[in-house]
Amino acid sequence: MRILQRYIAKTVTVLITLALLLVLGVDFLFAYVHELGGIGRGDYGAMAALLYTALTLPGRLYDLFPMASLIGVLLALGLLSSRSELIVMRASGVSVLQITTAIAKVGLGLALVVTLLGEYGVPKAEYAAESLKIRAKSAGQAMLTARGTWVREGNNFIHVRALLPKGVLQGVTVYEFDDEHRLQTATFVAQAKYRKEQWLLENIKQSHISAEQVTTDTQASAIWPKLINPSLLNVLLYEPDDLSLLGLSRYIDYLKTNNLDASHYQLIFWKKVLQPFSVIVMVLLGVPFIFGPLRSASMGLRILSGILLGFTFYLANEIFGPLSIVYHFPAVLAAMLPLLLFAMLGYMMMRRVQ
Repeated sequence: MRILQRYIAKTVTVLITLALLLVLGVDFLFAYVHELGGIGRGDYGAMAALLYTALTLPGRLYDLFPMASLIGVLLALGLLSSRSELIVMRASGVSVLQITTAIAKVGLGLALVVTLLGEYGVPKAEYAAESLKIRAKSAGQAMLTARGTWVREGNNFIHVRALLPKGVLQGVTVYEFDDEHRLQTATFVAQAKYRKEQWLLENIKQSHISAEQVTTDTQASAIWPKLINPSLLNVLLYEPDDLSLLGLSRYIDYLKTNNLDASHYQLIFWKKVLQPFSVIVMVLLGVPFIFGPLRSASMGLRILSGILLGFTFYLANEIFGPLSIVYHFPAVLAAMLPLLLFAMLGYMMMRRVQ
């Protein structure tokens, strides 16, 4: 039985890998074509777009894992069925449960791979990709670091701790130098908002530096016509999906400490927590399709069914997420609902399998 389980696991693993490569290849092609629409800005050319798209592959692989896993299981079991190997297994006394157990072990292994990829591979690859894109599009005037973003505007060097949607910057420090590269002023701004073609600054602490002394003054608010070129904002913002669980947790704490809305980041956090379980559910969901309603279907119909089901799971995640933010129900519930619905679907289909 161990030999048989290893054979099933090997077949499923190989077909899931092929499905991942196929889906990832198509996604890469579309992503690169999309990036070509943004070339010509700064030093961002076709080769930079190609390298950027290549660096985002781990993140794309992470997102596509559940769908590709389902397609791979359907292909693997379909292949075993077309060779009559499943019939021989069943005739030899191998139960559907034993076959499912062998597939579940593959699912657990894939869940581990997804967890490691999401925590270590994706953040580093996306960090490198966004750094490349920022440098290229800003023609070297901006740089992304692990502790925030640096931007150069003339003789000013600006550090931004956090960048939020809708042109909101958190923890901005502006260093102003003269033409001889001597520091003249250091300004810390708790929050900056771009409104009506100007910057509204809040909670300002400014230090004026001269050869004789350093003087400091504070302001509750001020308006600056110039701070950061607003055209850079779309380049500097990168998706919170690219952060690790630890990074998301720290960022959520930061937002809560500053009385900012953290619901979007909480939703992404719980989606990442549940992503390995999504892979397991998708893998097991392929079993009743072969032993149940699709046991006599063609290979093409199985693949189409897997794509449709996987895409439906993706849409469910995309729908429940925004609903949780709009209607203010817990992010963990929004992340769990699609998973629970598909797990229940798989359970009901398994019960009908004889």
